[in-house]
Amino acid sequence: MNDAGGRGRDYNALIERIGRAFADVPYPGDDRIISTPEHVAACDECGGLRKALAGRSWQELIDDETSYDHVSHAMSFFSDEGWQYYLPAYLIQTIRRGQLNSLYFRPVADPVLAEFHERRVNRLNAEQCRAVVEYLRAAQVEDRSSSYADERNGEAVGHWERNCRKVAGRG
Repeated sequence: MNDAGGRGRDYNALIERIGRAFADVPYPGDDRIISTPEHVAACDECGGLRKALAGRSWQELIDDETSYDHVSHAMSFFSDEGWQYYLPAYLIQTIRRGQLNSLYFRPVADPVLAEFHERRVNRLNAEQCRAVVEYLRAAQVEDRSSSYADERNGEAVGHWERNCRKVAGRG
């Protein structure tokens, strides 16, 4: 597999687009990476994730294969600021590994989780949102593992296309 992703396709342009879109996102600070400081102090799992990521730029992590598990696992536990900051590391790492997927980008029915995801989407600008949609379209092509995957990937693309229209409407 080449350095830029799956099944012989060249995703270097997508990697560059993601990098440009998120280049100016500020580091959230060590205490704003995962959840809240109170939660991190009480949760060994989140404390470990914070320790693994604190002080590390997303740009540094994309070239560190050993950080993939931390970044991937933290996708559910990031603070809103941490999610926006480390999102490009997750996207680029999955492209390079040839493991593009829509797992963390699918619409949810639970109102509490929907609000949680909405806060994250609202942090993105239009270019960042478009980069996520482009990534999800690539995941649609790459992740053909089952009819379930096809359906979920299609839902994620549609969901994020709607998100992008909302984001563009804010601007």
